[in-house]
Amino acid sequence: MAPTVNTQLAAISRHLQDRPGLKTAALVSAPFTPNNTPDLYTQSLEKAFYDHATGLRPYLDRGDVYFNFDVRNGADRTSLNTISKNLCGRVTPDLVFYAGRATYLPTFLENLHQRQCRTTPITVVTGSDAATLDRKIPALNDPDAPISVLYVPLADPAQLSSKNNPDRALYKAFADEFGRPHHGHKFDPSHLASGWAVMAHDAFLTASLAIGKAVDPPQTPPHINAVGAQLYLFDTTNVIEGAGGIFRIDTRTGNRISTHDPRVVQLGTTGD
Repeated sequence: MAPTVNTQLAAISRHLQDRPGLKTAALVSAPFTPNNTPDLYTQSLEKAFYDHATGLRPYLDRGDVYFNFDVRNGADRTSLNTISKNLCGRVTPDLVFYAGRATYLPTFLENLHQRQCRTTPITVVTGSDAATLDRKIPALNDPDAPISVLYVPLADPAQLSSKNNPDRALYKAFADEFGRPHHGHKFDPSHLASGWAVMAHDAFLTASLAIGKAVDPPQTPPHINAVGAQLYLFDTTNVIEGAGGIFRIDTRTGNRISTHDPRVVQLGTTGD
């Protein structure tokens, strides 16, 4: 129910078109988990950064700087410290494409904040889990060491409730219902602070709509194959009116196709 990594980065690529001064990027990635198994999320990010379709590959080609860091046994702290210092070397990139988990991002930002060339502005581009980042950390609030972060959230309540959201009424109806008692119970209002409640709702809504469409009396409940087939038929006029907006399902991939382009969130200080 969430925008794919490629969709997120393509939106950021379009956003960067309004900042022509940013030309070069370094890639910083952590392709494995602390258990040394492949991290599918970070690997998908790295692949999308390289994908010409997202529009970000030229920044990497011009920057020609690539670093992996290890997250096992605390190695992330020392690795990210060295990487940050290296970004003041022969090439000082305008951008860093960060293909790592958000849990290690504050450490990286703090190291960027302390690097020798910290007065040179730098922008970090990353994936949706940056939504967990504390906006008040010192590294993002020092005009003398400008650092900004760009990402696309999966379902940001501030964006969904904004008057600029064409599907705002759908989110408002969901949020109002979320706060009401149901069978003597109420959801914790704080659960609306992240996008997880919205995505869970829209996933359940999509599944229930598919089940309803798959019913063929007198055969009830419908067969799992009939339900699966319906999931790939949410297209053209057959749309899902979710709390996160109106969307369709790609009939080839099963990915979400949003009616409107996702919006980019920018944190920190740009130094512009």
